[in-house]
Amino acid sequence: MALPGHIAEICRWWLLCALLVAAFGKTFAFARFRAELAASFPELRGGVAAVAPAIVAVEWLLVVLIACGGDPARGGMAAAAALFAAMTLVVAVALVQDRTVVCRCFGGAGHAVSGYDLLRNGLLIGAAGFGAWMPTVSGVDVFAQIALAAIGFMLFQLSTNLRDIATVLRIEAGLS
Repeated sequence: MALPGHIAEICRWWLLCALLVAAFGKTFAFARFRAELAASFPELRGGVAAVAPAIVAVEWLLVVLIACGGDPARGGMAAAAALFAAMTLVVAVALVQDRTVVCRCFGGAGHAVSGYDLLRNGLLIGAAGFGAWMPTVSGVDVFAQIALAAIGFMLFQLSTNLRDIATVLRIEAGLS
């Protein structure tokens, strides 16, 4: 089995983890997500009532598609790349305008968006694009699939904690 197919499968698991945690977090803290979305983007005004549930619904739909594997997953990853690109563009414009945007992307404690969040989104866009473009492997035994899923989960953890990793590295280097 070719290495690019295995990498595509890792990307699928990485995106599945990211979207599952994002959808779950927003679903179970929906009122807070909607309020922070309204505060971060006041131009939405009454539109938040439609935009917030639409974001959550799209994330859940992408979770289902990507979890299916095969062609549905490739379509889901292409759509995830578009979703992450759109969100990144909106947030980047807000940052250029020197506005504070609160990120509750994965349901945890909110924080002001920074370049680390844009970098994370760029990595997710790249993973989604690669996964959509490159067919994943088929016929992988369960143990290999668990290993690929574990690598995807580790990439999810690394990519969603870039701010904390950078802080630790600065402290270790004596730069803090």
